[in-house]
Amino acid sequence: MANLIPHRIVTAKVMHKRLVPRVNQFVYGQYYLCLALSKLASKSSPFFSLNHFNLFSFYEKDYGPCDGSNLFKWCQKTLKANNIKTDWLKEVHLITQPRLLGWVFNPVSFWLCEDKNQDIRVAVAEVHNTFGERHTYLVHQENLHPLSGNDEITGKKLLYVSPFFNVEGEYVFRIKKTSDSFGVWIDYYVDDEKKLITSLTGNLKKPLRSMTLLGVFFKIPLANLKTFLLIHYQAIKLWFKKIKLTHRNPFTGPEVSVCSKKNINRD
Repeated sequence: MANLIPHRIVTAKVMHKRLVPRVNQFVYGQYYLCLALSKLASKSSPFFSLNHFNLFSFYEKDYGPCDGSNLFKWCQKTLKANNIKTDWLKEVHLITQPRLLGWVFNPVSFWLCEDKNQDIRVAVAEVHNTFGERHTYLVHQENLHPLSGNDEITGKKLLYVSPFFNVEGEYVFRIKKTSDSFGVWIDYYVDDEKKLITSLTGNLKKPLRSMTLLGVFFKIPLANLKTFLLIHYQAIKLWFKKIKLTHRNPFTGPEVSVCSKKNINRD
C-alpha cells in the first residue's frame, strides 16, 4: 500500500462548551489530515488523491485564495502582506478534514508555520461558516517567538459563525504542537466575559497510509457529514432551550486579520 509520509492523520477529540445564558456542551471524536504543504505532490494512493476525486481527496482550491494556487506560496505571500517576515519559514503543516467522496465541510483549518526547529512562529486559522463565507486569522506573538500552549493570542471576532452569538468580542487562541500531538484551544469573550470554550486535541502518530485511511474511514464513515449534522443538531438544542437567535449580515470584512498577545481581565 502507498505510504504518503511525511503527511499524518490526526485522531482528535473536539469539544465545545457554551457558558451563557445556559450551559451546553458536546464532545465528539473526529479525524483530520496533517499535510506538509511544501511536500504536496500529485502522487495518489488507492484511496487518496490530490486534486482528483477519490474516497479521500485534498483539493488545493478549497483553501487560501480558493483558486488552486500553490498553498505554501500563498501562505508565505499572506504573511508578507501583513508585515510578517518569512526568512525563518521552513514548513507549513495544514490540519484539516479531507474531502470524502468529493464533499467536505471544514468549520476551521489550521496552518502551522514552522521554523527549522519545527517550532510554530505563526498559526493561521481559516474559518468557514455554513453560509459559504470565510475569514483568516493570523495568530502570532509580536516578536515571532515560538507559540506554546501557554501563550494567549487575541483576535477580534469578525465572521458570523453561530446564529446564537453576535459578531462582537474577541477570540483567545492557544496552540501547541509536538512531534506526536496537536492541540488548539479557543475561548470566546465579550466585554471580558467568557462565553464559549472550544478545543481540538489529538495525536499525530499515524502516518498517512492507505490502510490507516481505511481504518479511520470505517471508524467514522462520514466524518464531514458528522461535523455538519452535529452543528445543526446543537443549534436545534439551543433553539429548544430558548436561546435568542441573532441577525446575520453578509460578510464584508477583510480576508485576513492579525491577532496579537493581549491580557484579558478575568475578574
